Amino acid sequence: MPRGDELYWRVGCMVPGFGGFYLGDGGNPTIVLLDPRDSASARVAVSRLLGGCSSAHPCRYVQGQFTYIDLATWRDSLILDLFARHLATSMGINQQANRVTVGAAYMSDSARIAARLMDLGIPLKAVIIGRGLRGRAEARRPDAQRMRTGP
Repeated sequence: MPRGDELYWRVGCMVPGFGGFYLGDGGNPTIVLLDPRDSASARVAVSRLLGGCSSAHPCRYVQGQFTYIDLATWRDSLILDLFARHLATSMGINQQANRVTVGAAYMSDSARIAARLMDLGIPLKAVIIGRGLRGRAEARRPDAQRMRTGP
């Protein structure tokens, strides 16, 4: 059995404009595409590999800006970079938003994260930066300067 997002990656290889797949309102399968003209090939690939579309649950199509393969590649680059720098505590792909999600270790590091995105050549609009899964209060930040006030 394939691991992780391997099946999504395979769909992306079969349909170059594939941006993701999720269950929308009412549980109907929703396919994210860069070009709506790819809907027939996307429906076939998704049905075969992800098992989503059927006569009982017809596929819906929405416009995306980024391919799944690009999002996964950027996410993997960010995992290596941002985790090593202790700037993020979580990372993923929000297929409905068609974006990479970065859970910042501290929201005050958002500008540093954005700078790393630019350094890595990742479009800022391809990433949503939010509070990390294990985000800590800013006051507890180990490298924060603490001000002392006297009596």
